[in-house]
Amino acid sequence: MGKHTETIALFVGDLHVGSKAGLSSKPSSRRQEWLLETWRRFQKDITKVLQGQNVILLLGGDLVDLPGDDDAEADAIALLQPIVKHARSLWGAYGTEYHVGSDGNDDKGIYRQLGAKHAHHMRFKVADKVLDWSHHGANVGRLPWTELNGLRQLAEARYWRCVQHNIPAPAVIVRHHVHVVPTGAPIHWRGIWATTVPCWKLGDAFSAKVAPGAPPTIGALVWRPERAEPPQVIRYDVPDELVSG
Repeated sequence: MGKHTETIALFVGDLHVGSKAGLSSKPSSRRQEWLLETWRRFQKDITKVLQGQNVILLLGGDLVDLPGDDDAEADAIALLQPIVKHARSLWGAYGTEYHVGSDGNDDKGIYRQLGAKHAHHMRFKVADKVLDWSHHGANVGRLPWTELNGLRQLAEARYWRCVQHNIPAPAVIVRHHVHVVPTGAPIHWRGIWATTVPCWKLGDAFSAKVAPGAPPTIGALVWRPERAEPPQVIRYDVPDELVSG
């Protein structure tokens, strides 16, 4: 018998190419050098997981940092290509208007060039399990003891919305945007796994105001829907000296 082909959903987002704190193929600081080195390490690590499998790649938006930056768009596409080549299907969610323009236009442009289906929010089946996925929609508490509250509230709200409309609750809820995966996530609530996804941007002036000293979670998320297990967070620890810009 031949080797079983497994369905693997890979979530990657918040590259923020074009930011001095974001991913770049031409780093201009030690912080960006570390991000690029880690991105290349991630490519090697994830290739071992994805080769020969039924890969669904889900790009979570904010792939560039500011709208209208054609160089950043081209760089984001080049950085993603080594991962995109493994995907049998490709999906994209739109990020924040501040970063990617009205109605996600800059993310849309990247998705069109990559051949991805794209929207603000998506609910669809992955190997017969329902996925609820978008860029926005999760809150993470700013204190260690409140970090998981937002994910519980999200799962609770989605569960009751599904009851209200007489549709199946999702098996997994995935959100991006917050740049942090709280300790203890994914959480299991109302029979739903809920989590955020790591990012590829280090701290900047904004993060220093809202969460001083708290490092972002760098990495990606893998979900194997044919297995009875939660999504797996792939994370790369940020060196202390690189946490703040």
